[in-house]
Amino acid sequence: MIAATFGRAPLIQVAKSVRLDRVYGAARAPRWYGRRDATSRWDDPDGDFGVLYLGRSPVGAFAETLLLTRTDREVLWSRVRQNRQAAFKVLEPLQLAKLHGEGLAWFGVTAAQIAEADYAVPQSLARRIHADFPVDGIQYRSRFDNDELCVALFDRADGKLELAAEGWAYRQGLDVRGSVPAGVSADRLLGWRAKENGPQLATYSSGSFAGFAGANFGRGTPSL
Repeated sequence: MIAATFGRAPLIQVAKSVRLDRVYGAARAPRWYGRRDATSRWDDPDGDFGVLYLGRSPVGAFAETLLLTRTDREVLWSRVRQNRQAAFKVLEPLQLAKLHGEGLAWFGVTAAQIAEADYAVPQSLARRIHADFPVDGIQYRSRFDNDELCVALFDRADGKLELAAEGWAYRQGLDVRGSVPAGVSADRLLGWRAKENGPQLATYSSGSFAGFAGANFGRGTPSL
């Protein structure tokens, strides 16, 4: 019965060699599946399995990590400096439960339920999916930038990823040279874009984060 149901479930396959991104606190390891204390959105409420949170792009990883409230259109540099970025290469295709689009109705939830501050619904759903479906995790949309897709990867799929690169999200203050233009506080970033002629100050938009995946990636970007 489960196999038949699984065959009809909305699924997403992430192909071999695709890059997945992660932004995380400097005290954590790149491959960190949580404390198993149900503090994050798709964590197992009973702590039986761990979850690694990833973005399908650097922008998605940034949005999920640093945009914590609906008013977070400005990001403090002090917060940026506390984070690192990692890129993973998919070694074997990943099969993910689709928790967006038609997947919401199929799994019996709404977009509002899985995006709300109370994690009871997504956590119980993650536990049910982990138990009932032979998938590697869940694909969902970022709460504060729903153009961006994110992945909650179950720890049983850890062997399907390879760490390709890891380093500080930004090496230097406000831009790649580490200089701070006159009149710009080094403690505040409006947007996330750094250019050779200094930072472009802007409120949050996906296009504001072009520099995040490129020259400012601590040890260099991976070749995937």
